[in-house]
Amino acid sequence: GKTVEAEICKFATLPSEEGKGIGVRSIKFIEDTCLKYGIRKMKLEVYDKSTDAIRFYKSRGFVEVDDKRTKHFRVLIMEKKVI
Repeated sequence: GKTVEAEICKFATLPSEEGKGIGVRSIKFIEDTCLKYGIRKMKLEVYDKSTDAIRFYKSRGFVEVDDKRTKHFRVLIMEKKVI
């Protein structure tokens, strides 16, 4: 059958709260919720200049699967299989 995906939109941590584990716990919560409901893939888009965010997502198991260009910038499409 078709794989059901969860799309993460507008994910961010306040700069004053960075480094406190909030992002890690949030991604883990989303992943656990996906598992609970049988969703096996998480997907997100991130601006290609957001190097800290890209590094964070990669550290959480996301991989770049595609990109798309807009008039002014490039967006990376990243996915993570939920297991």
